[in-house]
Amino acid sequence: MSDPDLPDEKNINLPASSKATLVGAGIFSAFWLIGAAIIAWQFHCGNHAPIKINEWGDFAAGVSAPLAFVWLVVAVLLQSTEAAGAAAGTCPYTTRIRA
Repeated sequence: MSDPDLPDEKNINLPASSKATLVGAGIFSAFWLIGAAIIAWQFHCGNHAPIKINEWGDFAAGVSAPLAFVWLVVAVLLQSTEAAGAAAGTCPYTTRIRA
């Protein structure tokens, strides 16, 4: 029971700005995690004394907090873009509701 007026869920087209936002956040996340892995490797195998398990937890929290904030901002940007499209009537889901 698929409606031909609604887009297929597997083929949802995003605006170019949304795609750029997702790609930018993904690239930032990848570089952030690679940098964190390099820092963790230096502390684990470098000249520093092995750190305790609670310090690893603090390190993980410090690495993940900026990533969580970045993805929160990305989610808000994407939702605002979608809401603006829905208000303008360009969202394919609103055309079904109005008909």
